[in-house]
Amino acid sequence: MRIRHERGTKELLAGLSCLLLSAGLTYFFWWVMEWTEVHLLLIPLLTFGYGLYSALGVWEVTVDTARGRVSWAAGLGVPLFRRTLLLTAFDRVQVHTVTSARGCMVQLVGGDSEPHLLSGSDDTAEAMALAEAVALHTGLSLQVGDGRVRAVGEPAAPAVAREEPPLQVPVGSRVEVREAGGQLEVRLPAPGWQGGFLSWAYAGVGLWVAPCGVIGYLLTFPLARDYLVWLVGFALVPFVAGGVFLRRALVGARTTWRITVSRPGLEVVRAGSGAPQSTRVPARLLQEVDVRELQDRAAGLGLFQEATCPLLVLEREDGPQLVLGAGLPRRELEWVAARVRQEVAKLAESRRQERSASPAPARARV
Repeated sequence: MRIRHERGTKELLAGLSCLLLSAGLTYFFWWVMEWTEVHLLLIPLLTFGYGLYSALGVWEVTVDTARGRVSWAAGLGVPLFRRTLLLTAFDRVQVHTVTSARGCMVQLVGGDSEPHLLSGSDDTAEAMALAEAVALHTGLSLQVGDGRVRAVGEPAAPAVAREEPPLQVPVGSRVEVREAGGQLEVRLPAPGWQGGFLSWAYAGVGLWVAPCGVIGYLLTFPLARDYLVWLVGFALVPFVAGGVFLRRALVGARTTWRITVSRPGLEVVRAGSGAPQSTRVPARLLQEVDVRELQDRAAGLGLFQEATCPLLVLEREDGPQLVLGAGLPRRELEWVAARVRQEVAKLAESRRQERSASPAPARARV
């Protein structure tokens, strides 16, 4: 298997532009201004180097399972530098989300060795397809983010059949579990006023109290009373922002989830603000049930910067993944994920047994 990074149109244009810019800077510094200082000539040299890399840079990875080796090669136009490692140094293929770059990196990860990059992509589906192909080719396990390590090409249900069955809910957990009528029902409680939701609430109250205090202080001056309408108008902006913050905190702190696992598949119901919202995932389309550190604006984390929190992820083939459980402890979410996977596996096994036990249809003789 060979993974080669192809230069796109934007990279080629950027490389050619830098090459032209470096030629123009060199002509300007050397011939027009007659500046021969080394530190000034470094500017066109660096621009020239970046232009060559963008226009002619080569990056490819070769995975040779017959010899048990993986090689990284880089160069200009053709591979010039090569580094080779043994496949036994790695135990899984990991898809790592780059938060700041809005992309994904596919890398080989080993127990004692540092991660080694295979490729990167802005398309999550493309990165997942590459990771699954590499894992299937090498026989390594697959891991998405900090989620569980699993075998590639194996749906969620069969992978659970070999797991230890969770016996009881973690101590101190408020998760409710019911089994009746051949289906499992798991209720995730509202996280309440803690963590990021409390920060949003404090921010909303502060945006309401601070303008009132400032306006009250300014009204002690006779001149400010003539501009009361203007002061109230300026105070509307923080009042509206405070209302948005408080609403987000209220919705997040009161949101509950109900997961129902039955023979047709999964039903996820979200409640907490307005009418409950229901989403169904057929059993044949369910790919994975996992817990990962992801970004979630509804979690109320990171007022002015991106932040992550543990979330329960339901991957499906026919649409975007479902993300739920913001604000709940990771140990509770991991228990719920294991319990749901176990129930899906049990129902899938019962369906297989029924199909194998049912008699084959008789063929009519002519």
